Amino acid sequence: MNWELDKATDYFDNREKISISEYAEEFDQLSIDERMIVDLMIKHRIIGWLEQVEENNKDLITNIGAMIVDDIYRAGNLMYSYNESVSDYLGVTAKTVMNWFTSKEITIHYMTNNTFTDYLRPLILFPMMLEKSNIIYICPQQIAWQSMEKADIPIEQFRLFYKDYQEAAYERSQDLIKRCCECGAHYIHLDIDAGQEAFEQSLSFSDTPGHIVVFREEAPQDSAKFLLLS
Repeated sequence: MNWELDKATDYFDNREKISISEYAEEFDQLSIDERMIVDLMIKHRIIGWLEQVEENNKDLITNIGAMIVDDIYRAGNLMYSYNESVSDYLGVTAKTVMNWFTSKEITIHYMTNNTFTDYLRPLILFPMMLEKSNIIYICPQQIAWQSMEKADIPIEQFRLFYKDYQEAAYERSQDLIKRCCECGAHYIHLDIDAGQEAFEQSLSFSDTPGHIVVFREEAPQDSAKFLLLS
């Protein structure tokens, strides 16, 4: 496989295939020595392309940052299976993109209040997937689940016990958002079925230079549309 793709966005694109899932499988087949070379190739290509876009049309950078994080989130909702290779792949591709935005003093705030009937993805898959990506995952339901695990509550009983943990988890999630905003960390904030008040901290950065503010309300399985509020 040629790992020097045309655009940085191609490493994450979901239009014709779930690129993250497919390329992660290829990435997993590499030997240690091959991976070292491929890591450098990918980083060089992504950084080079982003620098070229910034030089030629700086206004596009905001859209690119929003699109890449949205594609990462959508991939987590679309992929049929998951293994550690996905996290490893994002640890090279997504981390390189996020580090580049950090170097430009740009912070990406991504928010969604999507509905889930199966809590496996928001509670377990998403934090594993994003672990090495340099994107902080903030979800009060997942924070509550961490406390439930310590109390030996099975995931099948999450809905039953969530109210007992909801207030503390919400406060913790808001504190994490505040800290991310203060230090310029990129994050995905999922609060399932939440109203606008849950996202007020992030929304306050709309139209603020140095901040890319994104909100997804539509189900990621049905639509590639999101709101760009920067």
